[in-house]
Amino acid sequence: MPYPITHWTDAQLPRKGELFIDHIGFFVADISGANRALTRMGFTLTPYTPQTNMTDPSKPPIAVGLANQCVMLQRGYLEVLAIHQETDNPLINQHRQALAHHIGLHLLAFSTDRPEQLYKELDRKGLSPLTPVPLQRTIDIEAGKKELRFHVQRIKYGQMPEGRIQALKHLTPETLWQRHWMDHANGAYALTDILLCAENYEEVIKRYEQFTGFERSEVQGAFILVTERGRLTIAKEDWIYEHIPEILLPEPPSFVACALASDLTKTQNCLMQSGLAYHRQNGHGLWVEPQAALGGTIFFADDPSGIPWLKT
Repeated sequence: MPYPITHWTDAQLPRKGELFIDHIGFFVADISGANRALTRMGFTLTPYTPQTNMTDPSKPPIAVGLANQCVMLQRGYLEVLAIHQETDNPLINQHRQALAHHIGLHLLAFSTDRPEQLYKELDRKGLSPLTPVPLQRTIDIEAGKKELRFHVQRIKYGQMPEGRIQALKHLTPETLWQRHWMDHANGAYALTDILLCAENYEEVIKRYEQFTGFERSEVQGAFILVTERGRLTIAKEDWIYEHIPEILLPEPPSFVACALASDLTKTQNCLMQSGLAYHRQNGHGLWVEPQAALGGTIFFADDPSGIPWLKT
Protein backbone atom coordinates (compact mmCIF):
# COMPACT_ATOMS: atom_id res chain seq x y z
CA MET A 1 0.00 0.00 0.00
CA PRO A 2 1.68 3.28 -1.04
CA TYR A 3 2.06 5.95 1.60
CA PRO A 4 -0.37 8.81 0.84
CA ILE A 5 2.08 11.68 0.57
CA THR A 6 0.50 13.27 -2.49
CA HIS A 7 -1.90 15.33 -0.43
CA TRP A 8 1.21 17.38 0.33
CA THR A 9 3.50 18.93 -2.22
CA ASP A 10 4.70 15.89 -4.15
CA ALA A 11 7.95 17.52 -5.23
CA GLN A 12 11.57 17.49 -4.15
CA LEU A 13 11.85 21.30 -4.05
CA PRO A 14 9.34 23.92 -2.87
CA ARG A 15 7.37 25.85 -5.40
CA LYS A 16 6.76 29.59 -5.09
CA GLY A 17 5.92 30.52 -1.50
CA GLU A 18 6.10 26.96 -0.16
CA LEU A 19 8.02 25.82 2.90
CA PHE A 20 8.35 22.22 4.01
CA ILE A 21 10.56 19.75 5.86
CA ASP A 22 13.70 19.12 3.82
CA HIS A 23 15.87 16.91 6.01
CA ILE A 24 16.80 15.94 9.54
CA GLY A 25 20.33 15.51 10.90
CA PHE A 26 22.04 13.05 13.24
CA PHE A 27 25.01 14.48 15.17
CA VAL A 28 27.53 11.70 15.83
CA ALA A 29 31.03 11.24 17.23
CA ASP A 30 31.92 8.22 15.06
CA ILE A 31 30.70 8.67 11.49
CA SER A 32 32.11 5.28 10.45
CA GLY A 33 30.02 3.59 13.14
CA ALA A 34 26.96 5.57 12.10
CA ASN A 35 27.59 4.56 8.48
CA ARG A 36 27.70 0.89 9.48
CA ALA A 37 24.46 1.23 11.47
CA LEU A 38 22.61 2.82 8.54
CA THR A 39 24.04 0.35 6.04
CA ARG A 40 22.92 -2.53 8.23
CA MET A 41 19.40 -1.05 8.19
CA GLY A 42 19.47 -1.18 4.40
CA PHE A 43 20.31 2.40 3.47
CA THR A 44 22.63 3.57 0.70
CA LEU A 45 24.83 6.50 1.76
CA THR A 46 26.49 9.31 -0.15
CA PRO A 47 30.31 9.61 0.09
CA TYR A 48 31.97 11.14 3.14
CA THR A 49 32.23 14.85 2.33
CA PRO A 50 33.80 17.76 4.30
CA GLN A 51 31.81 21.01 4.32
CA THR A 52 33.03 24.48 3.38
CA ASN A 53 31.69 28.05 3.38
CA MET A 54 32.15 30.37 0.41
CA THR A 55 32.32 33.86 1.92
CA ASP A 56 34.15 35.51 -0.98
CA PRO A 57 33.89 34.20 -4.58
CA SER A 58 37.41 35.50 -5.29
CA LYS A 59 38.96 33.42 -2.48
CA PRO A 60 39.17 29.69 -1.75
CA PRO A 61 36.32 28.20 0.33
CA ILE A 62 36.81 28.04 4.10
CA ALA A 63 36.61 24.70 5.91
CA VAL A 64 33.70 24.48 8.35
CA GLY A 65 35.27 21.59 10.25
CA LEU A 66 32.28 19.26 9.86
CA ALA A 67 31.76 16.47 7.34
CA ASN A 68 28.67 14.54 6.43
CA GLN A 69 27.10 11.56 4.73
CA CYS A 70 23.48 11.50 3.60
CA VAL A 71 20.67 9.07 2.95
CA MET A 72 18.98 10.55 -0.10
CA LEU A 73 15.28 9.76 -0.47
CA GLN A 74 12.83 10.45 -3.27
CA ARG A 75 11.41 13.12 -0.95
CA GLY A 76 13.80 14.64 1.59
CA TYR A 77 16.83 13.01 3.18
CA LEU A 78 18.70 12.10 6.37
CA GLU A 79 22.07 13.70 7.15
CA VAL A 80 24.81 12.41 9.45
CA LEU A 81 27.28 15.02 10.73
CA ALA A 82 30.60 14.61 12.54
CA ILE A 83 33.67 16.72 13.27
CA HIS A 84 36.22 16.42 10.46
CA GLN A 85 38.89 18.87 11.65
CA GLU A 86 39.40 21.59 14.23
CA THR A 87 38.40 25.08 13.10
CA ASP A 88 37.20 28.27 14.79
CA ASN A 89 33.73 27.87 13.27
CA PRO A 90 31.13 28.03 16.11
CA LEU A 91 29.41 24.96 14.67
CA ILE A 92 32.26 22.83 16.04
CA ASN A 93 31.52 23.79 19.67
CA GLN A 94 27.80 23.50 19.04
CA HIS A 95 28.34 19.97 17.74
CA ARG A 96 30.28 19.03 20.89
CA GLN A 97 27.60 20.52 23.14
CA ALA A 98 24.96 18.54 21.29
CA LEU A 99 26.90 15.29 21.68
CA ALA A 100 27.31 15.97 25.41
CA HIS A 101 23.51 15.94 25.60
CA HIS A 102 23.03 12.86 23.41
CA ILE A 103 24.16 11.25 20.17
CA GLY A 104 21.33 11.42 17.67
CA LEU A 105 18.87 13.83 16.12
CA HIS A 106 19.84 17.49 16.52
CA LEU A 107 19.04 19.21 13.23
CA LEU A 108 15.79 20.04 11.47
CA ALA A 109 16.03 21.78 8.10
CA PHE A 110 13.16 23.28 6.18
CA SER A 111 13.26 23.98 2.45
CA THR A 112 12.24 27.35 1.01
CA ASP A 113 12.32 29.08 -2.35
CA ARG A 114 12.46 32.54 -0.72
CA PRO A 115 15.40 32.78 1.73
CA GLU A 116 15.64 36.57 1.49
CA GLN A 117 12.00 37.03 2.41
CA LEU A 118 12.30 34.45 5.20
CA TYR A 119 15.21 36.40 6.70
CA LYS A 120 13.06 39.55 6.83
CA GLU A 121 10.14 37.67 8.36
CA LEU A 122 12.29 36.05 11.06
CA ASP A 123 13.86 39.42 11.90
CA ARG A 124 10.42 41.04 12.15
CA LYS A 125 9.26 38.29 14.51
CA GLY A 126 12.30 38.73 16.78
CA LEU A 127 13.87 35.34 16.07
CA SER A 128 17.37 36.83 15.55
CA PRO A 129 18.21 35.38 12.13
CA LEU A 130 21.92 35.06 11.38
CA THR A 131 23.46 36.35 8.19
CA PRO A 132 22.62 33.78 5.49
CA VAL A 133 25.48 31.37 4.77
CA PRO A 134 26.53 30.19 1.30
CA LEU A 135 27.41 26.58 2.14
CA GLN A 136 29.08 24.26 -0.32
CA ARG A 137 30.89 20.98 -0.55
CA THR A 138 32.61 18.96 -3.26
CA ILE A 139 31.23 15.49 -3.81
CA ASP A 140 32.34 12.56 -5.96
CA ILE A 141 29.77 11.36 -8.48
CA GLU A 142 30.04 9.04 -11.46
CA ALA A 143 30.84 11.98 -13.77
CA GLY A 144 33.62 13.21 -11.46
CA LYS A 145 33.78 15.85 -8.74
CA LYS A 146 30.85 18.27 -8.51
CA GLU A 147 30.03 21.22 -6.28
CA LEU A 148 26.95 21.13 -4.05
CA ARG A 149 25.74 24.61 -3.13
CA PHE A 150 23.10 25.81 -0.67
CA HIS A 151 21.79 29.10 0.69
CA VAL A 152 21.33 28.41 4.44
CA GLN A 153 19.32 30.55 6.86
CA ARG A 154 19.90 29.88 10.57
CA ILE A 155 18.82 31.65 13.73
CA LYS A 156 20.88 32.58 16.77
CA TYR A 157 22.17 29.51 18.59
CA GLY A 158 20.20 28.69 21.74
CA GLN A 159 16.85 30.10 20.63
CA MET A 160 15.80 26.56 19.72
CA PRO A 161 17.40 24.50 22.54
CA GLU A 162 16.24 21.20 21.03
CA GLY A 163 18.60 21.56 18.08
CA ARG A 164 19.87 23.47 15.09
CA ILE A 165 16.88 24.77 13.15
CA GLN A 166 17.42 26.19 9.70
CA ALA A 167 15.92 26.74 6.28
CA LEU A 168 17.75 26.36 3.03
CA LYS A 169 17.47 26.81 -0.68
CA HIS A 170 19.04 24.11 -2.83
CA LEU A 171 21.09 25.62 -5.65
CA THR A 172 22.35 22.33 -7.16
CA PRO A 173 19.58 19.78 -6.52
CA GLU A 174 20.40 17.72 -9.62
CA THR A 175 23.81 16.91 -8.12
CA LEU A 176 22.47 16.01 -4.68
CA TRP A 177 19.62 13.71 -5.70
CA GLN A 178 21.45 11.09 -7.77
CA ARG A 179 19.31 8.08 -8.72
CA HIS A 180 21.83 5.48 -7.50
CA TRP A 181 21.83 7.09 -4.04
CA MET A 182 18.03 6.87 -3.74
CA ASP A 183 17.81 3.09 -4.16
CA HIS A 184 17.60 1.57 -0.67
CA ALA A 185 17.36 -2.13 0.10
CA ASN A 186 14.89 -1.38 2.90
CA GLY A 187 12.38 0.25 0.53
CA ALA A 188 12.45 3.70 2.20
CA TYR A 189 11.59 6.60 -0.10
CA ALA A 190 10.31 9.67 1.80
CA LEU A 191 10.87 11.56 5.05
CA THR A 192 7.36 12.24 6.35
CA ASP A 193 7.41 12.88 10.11
CA ILE A 194 9.50 14.19 13.00
CA LEU A 195 8.79 13.70 16.72
CA LEU A 196 10.01 16.26 19.26
CA CYS A 197 9.84 15.71 23.02
CA ALA A 198 9.37 18.85 25.16
CA GLU A 199 7.91 19.42 28.60
CA ASN A 200 7.04 23.06 27.90
CA TYR A 201 5.51 22.14 24.58
CA GLU A 202 3.24 25.19 24.39
CA GLU A 203 6.31 27.43 24.25
CA VAL A 204 7.99 25.15 21.71
CA ILE A 205 5.05 25.01 19.30
CA LYS A 206 4.79 28.83 19.38
CA ARG A 207 8.40 29.07 18.21
CA TYR A 208 7.77 26.74 15.28
CA GLU A 209 4.60 28.59 14.36
CA GLN A 210 6.70 31.78 14.25
CA PHE A 211 9.50 30.17 12.26
CA THR A 212 7.32 28.45 9.66
CA GLY A 213 4.16 30.56 9.51
CA PHE A 214 2.01 27.43 9.89
CA GLU A 215 -0.59 27.00 12.63
CA ARG A 216 -0.76 24.05 15.00
CA SER A 217 -3.38 21.36 15.33
CA GLU A 218 -3.96 19.79 18.73
CA VAL A 219 -4.62 16.05 18.76
CA GLN A 220 -5.25 14.28 22.05
CA GLY A 221 -2.68 16.20 24.05
CA ALA A 222 0.01 16.73 21.40
CA PHE A 223 0.62 19.47 18.88
CA ILE A 224 1.09 18.74 15.18
CA LEU A 225 2.47 21.23 12.68
CA VAL A 226 1.64 20.16 9.13
CA THR A 227 3.87 21.83 6.54
CA GLU A 228 3.42 21.65 2.81
CA ARG A 229 5.41 18.43 2.95
CA GLY A 230 6.03 16.70 6.25
CA ARG A 231 4.73 16.87 9.80
CA LEU A 232 6.33 17.89 13.09
CA THR A 233 4.71 16.45 16.22
CA ILE A 234 5.56 18.00 19.61
CA ALA A 235 4.57 16.11 22.76
CA LYS A 236 5.47 15.62 26.40
CA GLU A 237 7.53 12.70 27.66
CA ASP A 238 4.58 10.95 29.33
CA TRP A 239 2.47 11.28 26.16
CA ILE A 240 5.20 9.70 24.04
CA TYR A 241 5.65 6.81 26.49
CA GLU A 242 1.90 6.18 26.37
CA HIS A 243 2.08 5.80 22.58
CA ILE A 244 5.49 4.07 22.39
CA PRO A 245 6.24 2.43 25.76
CA GLU A 246 9.52 0.84 24.59
CA ILE A 247 11.10 3.98 23.14
CA LEU A 248 14.31 5.42 24.59
CA LEU A 249 14.12 9.19 25.12
CA PRO A 250 16.97 11.64 25.72
CA GLU A 251 16.36 14.46 28.14
CA PRO A 252 13.90 16.97 26.66
CA PRO A 253 13.72 19.16 24.74
CA SER A 254 15.01 16.89 21.98
CA PHE A 255 14.17 15.37 18.63
CA VAL A 256 13.63 11.69 19.33
CA ALA A 257 12.41 10.01 16.14
CA CYS A 258 11.72 10.34 12.46
CA ALA A 259 9.38 8.35 10.21
CA LEU A 260 10.00 7.28 6.64
CA ALA A 261 7.53 6.12 4.04
CA SER A 262 8.65 2.73 2.77
CA ASP A 263 7.73 -0.53 1.09
CA LEU A 264 7.20 -2.36 4.36
CA THR A 265 7.74 -5.83 2.92
CA LYS A 266 11.19 -4.79 1.70
CA THR A 267 11.89 -3.13 5.05
CA GLN A 268 11.02 -6.21 7.05
CA ASN A 269 12.96 -8.57 4.78
CA CYS A 270 16.00 -6.31 4.89
CA LEU A 271 16.02 -6.05 8.68
CA MET A 272 15.55 -9.82 9.05
CA GLN A 273 18.47 -10.50 6.71
CA SER A 274 20.63 -8.09 8.72
CA GLY A 275 19.65 -9.74 11.98
CA LEU A 276 18.31 -6.47 13.37
CA ALA A 277 15.54 -6.69 15.95
CA TYR A 278 12.56 -4.44 15.32
CA HIS A 279 9.17 -3.60 16.80
CA ARG A 280 5.96 -4.02 14.82
CA GLN A 281 3.35 -1.25 14.84
CA ASN A 282 0.18 -2.97 13.60
CA GLY A 283 0.32 -4.04 9.96
CA HIS A 284 1.54 -0.71 8.65
CA GLY A 285 4.70 0.17 10.54
CA LEU A 286 7.81 -1.03 12.32
CA TRP A 287 10.73 0.62 14.04
CA VAL A 288 14.33 0.00 15.00
CA GLU A 289 15.74 0.99 18.37
CA PRO A 290 18.58 3.56 18.33
CA GLN A 291 21.95 2.19 17.29
CA ALA A 292 24.72 3.32 19.65
CA ALA A 293 26.82 5.16 17.05
CA LEU A 294 23.80 6.82 15.40
CA GLY A 295 21.16 7.52 18.05
CA GLY A 296 17.59 8.49 17.24
CA THR A 297 14.73 6.12 16.49
CA ILE A 298 13.75 5.44 12.88
CA PHE A 299 10.22 4.35 12.04
CA PHE A 300 9.19 2.84 8.71
CA ALA A 301 5.55 2.94 7.58
CA ASP A 302 3.40 2.43 4.49
CA ASP A 303 0.48 4.35 6.01
CA PRO A 304 0.19 7.04 8.73
CA SER A 305 -1.51 4.49 11.01
CA GLY A 306 1.85 2.73 11.20
CA ILE A 307 3.36 5.72 13.00
CA PRO A 308 2.32 5.33 16.65
CA TRP A 309 2.33 9.02 17.56
CA LEU A 310 -0.16 9.74 14.76
CA LYS A 311 -2.68 7.20 16.00
CA THR A 312 -5.81 8.77 17.49
